[in-house]
Amino acid sequence: GLIMVNYKGIMVLCNAQVEELFGFKKDELIGHPIDMLIPNRFRRNHTTFVSGFMEKPEARQMGAGRDLYGLRKDGSEFSIEIGLSPIHIGNEIYVLSSIVDITKRKIMEDQLRHYSKVMEQKNLEMEQFVYTVSHDLKSPLVTSTGFLGLLREDLESKRYENLPDSFSRLERANHRMSQLIDDLLQISRIGRI
Repeated sequence: GLIMVNYKGIMVLCNAQVEELFGFKKDELIGHPIDMLIPNRFRRNHTTFVSGFMEKPEARQMGAGRDLYGLRKDGSEFSIEIGLSPIHIGNEIYVLSSIVDITKRKIMEDQLRHYSKVMEQKNLEMEQFVYTVSHDLKSPLVTSTGFLGLLREDLESKRYENLPDSFSRLERANHRMSQLIDDLLQISRIGRI
């Protein structure tokens, strides 16, 4: 939408998009202060901003680094962006304001921030999960490696009486490794579901 105001902040011109954005008819806007389109909590500061702009008028984005809101006729507020352009007509200065409703963009930005936080949390959980799984998978491997070494020593020194115990422990370690891998595959399937 486009609104033109004089140096006093009185609306002198607006287009149909402004009527659509704010819910007012053109004759309800022309001749009235621009402040009527600004939520009450921002009106006091707006007068100062208008005075500052009129002292040094130049084309710029309004409210850089701040959230701006428009006030509809029904009292509801919506997020907006405003571009300001000074226009000199005779000896007078006017300001042409272009107003864009950015409500949908704000909603999408909020959703992106939310999903970013969710993904960050999921990544932390995944790191912890990978650490735990790698630790748990190493344990049976260490056990198996140890008993393979004992088996080798027993075979080389012909101490066959210790072989059944070493084989039994090696089988249990391998069975534990197999269970851990099966559990990991189950977790993977649950994650996909």
